[in-house]
Formats: sequence, structure tokens, C-alpha cells
Amino acid sequence: AEQMRNAGDDIYALNNTRYADKLGFGRMNAFKAVSNSTKPGIKFINKKLSDNNDDVFALGDTIRVSGAFRNFLNNAKNVSVTISTVGNKLQILNPTQSLGNIDQLDSVSIRSTPFEMIVQPGIDFNEKIDVLMTITADNYIKKQYFELTANVNYITVSENNLTLSISS
Repeated sequence: AEQMRNAGDDIYALNNTRYADKLGFGRMNAFKAVSNSTKPGIKFINKKLSDNNDDVFALGDTIRVSGAFRNFLNNAKNVSVTISTVGNKLQILNPTQSLGNIDQLDSVSIRSTPFEMIVQPGIDFNEKIDVLMTITADNYIKKQYFELTANVNYITVSENNLTLSISS
């Protein structure tokens, strides 16, 4: 799958800018996928979002993003990751991490050094915030998004096999 993602033909120049980063990895190019196998294929996996409290991300909370970066393809040198959001809804305390080299099928964990973001004023109730991770290495760039919900106006209680959400 990572090989196919690396081999996509860029189609963003052909489309409206409002679709930027929303069309996946481009047009599938099978020939390129089987003939070009020199790039790494790094993905952020085992994502965990926490505020070290109740994991309800409210105004002023520090959200910690941890997980691992796994390289499914060729060795990657000088790997770094930058995290960003749209609209400054979160203040990012440590936007870039250097991961060094990641060999084929190896992983690098950031559990002990998570990205940290503070929820800023102006967040609506139940606002969904897109977070972008830009993974770079020598001759390699990949964007990976995830979404988080901040300032929820409900609480979810889980006990044994029962889960209950309460809203105002």
C-alpha cells in the first residue's frame, strides 16, 4: 500500500486549490509503483491523544500526541516530523521532532517525547480540528492528517460493558 501511495501522479495542479491535500496521494500509477522502489514509506501509527487527566480537550488543556512512526519500505535517513493545524486553534509547543534514521520495517516511538499543543480561546463546542503531520526524510515528503474534537459539551462515562454519554 505504501508503495502505491509513493507512486501516485500529482494531480493537485489540475484541480481547484480548495481541494489541496484532500485528494489522497494522486492518480494511481501502477508502472511507477513496480519500477520505482527507492523511497521509504513512513506512517504515524498507534496514535494516542491525552491531556493526562480526563481526555476531554477543553480551553487551556495541553494535548499530548504520542505514537510511533513505522517505515514500511526502504531505509529513511534524516527523518523529521512537523505538526501543524489550520486556524491557530491549538498552540503547538514543540512543532518539530527529529527522528534520525528509520530502517525498513523499523519503528521510532514518541511516547516519551510527545508533541504538545494547548487548546486556545475561540474554540466552538465540539469543534473538529484537523492536525497535519508532515514527515520528511532525504528525498521524501509525506503528509498525514488526523482529527481531534475539542471543547466537547458532553461527557462519556464507561464502566464494564456500559457506555453512557451525557449532554447539556
